[in-house]
Amino acid sequence: MQVETPLTSDGAGTLSRQHSSRKRISFPVVFLLTVSLLAITYFALVTIVNPYGWFPGERFPRVSPNTRGLKLKLLENYQQSGPVAGLIMGSSRSMKLSPQLVQQLTGDRTFNASVFSGGPNDFLAMYRVIRQQGIHPNTLILALDVVCLGQDNQPTDDFVSNLTLTSALEGTTPNTARKIWHWLELYKDSLRPYHVKDIVLSIWIKLRPRVPVHKFGPDGLLDYQVWDQQIRSGTYPRQKQLEACNNRWIDGLKISEPVSPELRNDLEQLVVETKRDNVALVLWITPMHPDLLARISQEPKAMENVKQYRLQLLEIATKHGLAIKDLTDIRSYGGHSEGWYDCVHYDESDAARITRTILTP
Repeated sequence: MQVETPLTSDGAGTLSRQHSSRKRISFPVVFLLTVSLLAITYFALVTIVNPYGWFPGERFPRVSPNTRGLKLKLLENYQQSGPVAGLIMGSSRSMKLSPQLVQQLTGDRTFNASVFSGGPNDFLAMYRVIRQQGIHPNTLILALDVVCLGQDNQPTDDFVSNLTLTSALEGTTPNTARKIWHWLELYKDSLRPYHVKDIVLSIWIKLRPRVPVHKFGPDGLLDYQVWDQQIRSGTYPRQKQLEACNNRWIDGLKISEPVSPELRNDLEQLVVETKRDNVALVLWITPMHPDLLARISQEPKAMENVKQYRLQLLEIATKHGLAIKDLTDIRSYGGHSEGWYDCVHYDESDAARITRTILTP
């Protein structure tokens, strides 16, 4: 009895320790499996919902249009119905220039390839990609915002997430390893809080559809369908939009940094490549609302920054023997500010006046 008791006790203790050990081992395994399952589920959701258009497919609505990918796709389709001989490039401030009017004035079938927050890096990269697609334009109408060379005018997420454009800007062809790394970077970026919020917003819009503010035609022309409807019904908050826009621009111009050497180089390289390709380059500086110009004139720092940016653009044009039309002041083209959407976005009537002005020798 005295011999058996410790043996029984040891056996039970051993079994108990083995059972406890299995419990300790199983917890980290379960934890890792749970985390892995959650990660796979989240990344699958990121890919399927795709709120910014970073990944293939359009099962859910975009929170805002990925205009770089969208315009390249629209242009590819537009080219299939006839050769494109004219291009319009710029930021959202040139999206209202009508390709049809340009065609009437020049005879060139034209596409508006302007993108949101477009800068010199976009223009150079998109020009190279367009050439790679077999499109050889006769004319490139290039709209330059006066601040487009500012050091704080960095490439957008839409640009950075587009491997085709970033590779074109670098002058490289991505290999398999580069493509895999690019996708991993996108998934890493999707872990930011605003991305989670916009996934939820995209799903909400899918469940409760609404008319998008921005609609693009086959030729790339922008239609502000919601805002135009509000204008027709007398409900568009024009003064509120104008004031908010003025404040944003003044705040930005007061702290803007010097000209970016990289962006200047991108713009000059585009000039070089269009000359090489015998493409007529039409340069012009986009307008500002008279109220914004008046506000700028009252802020010495903002005034000095605008002056320096403008001088850089004029210097580049002169260096390469190009004309550039400065339409910063709407009086330069006979504009009317009453129909503007805000302090930098004009309506169709001013877009038509601008088009005729820049294409008139």
